[in-house]
Amino acid sequence: MNASLLARTAAFLLAAAAGLLGAAWGQPLVGPAVAAIVLVGHVWTLRNPLRQLRPLFVIAVAGTAAESAWIAAGLYAPAGAMRGSLLCPLWITAMWLNAAVFMQGVLAKRVPLRLAAPMGAAVAVATALLADGVGAILVAWPLAVALLVLAAYGAVASPLAMRLIAAAEEPITAAAGPADPS
Repeated sequence: MNASLLARTAAFLLAAAAGLLGAAWGQPLVGPAVAAIVLVGHVWTLRNPLRQLRPLFVIAVAGTAAESAWIAAGLYAPAGAMRGSLLCPLWITAMWLNAAVFMQGVLAKRVPLRLAAPMGAAVAVATALLADGVGAILVAWPLAVALLVLAAYGAVASPLAMRLIAAAEEPITAAAGPADPS
């Protein structure tokens, strides 16, 4: 394992921990602040930042919409001041952005797409259990049902995110013009 991979993994874990623990301890802006620092560091490594950042922001927006839907459906309630709101808190959006950065910087180059679904299911379940365990969220549905739903969600969302990131990594090819008649 090289130093860059270790650094990216450590940065991802630090931002994830800051998000979960910050929310649980009543400091919900700590996670987004750490995730922003991780994002800035990641941008320095990109070959084509404008093109490569688009899928990250699409993933963050889609994740925010999905999490807001889970909150509205009563699957879980976020900790703190956002409890009772139908929109997911900023720290959850930052978690999605952090995950997208990790997918792009580490997983997309090392994990085959066929493993994205089981990986996404496992990560969704583990994240929900950790978030509930530290008090960042309160799972309101029966735990087994919530975990099954989140596993299915992760199994669908992760391959879609990986494909989106992979598409942004493909080289841009020149559009084919009309054939030369000569």
